[in-house]
Amino acid sequence: MTKRYATFTAISVFKHRYVVEMGEDDKLENLADLVTCEELEEFSQKHIDELIIDSDTLSEEEMLRVFRKENSYLTSWSDEYVLSWVKRLAEVRK
Repeated sequence: MTKRYATFTAISVFKHRYVVEMGEDDKLENLADLVTCEELEEFSQKHIDELIIDSDTLSEEEMLRVFRKENSYLTSWSDEYVLSWVKRLAEVRK
């Protein structure tokens, strides 16, 4: 029997706060561009929620294919190592 894996796609929502000292001629809307252009480091963050937007079941072969596609920087991991790593992900929660 082929092993099956549950997969969930989720979106995490965070609240970020940014702080920058204002010069005498600075306007708030101009400084906001620093945030939207990712030119400021965050001052603080808080995780608000996580929303599952998709779920599915995959065969072992499909799960490995998704892993390779979404984690291309881990090409050195063997299939056996990926399978043991996925198994440990669930064990962490027990």
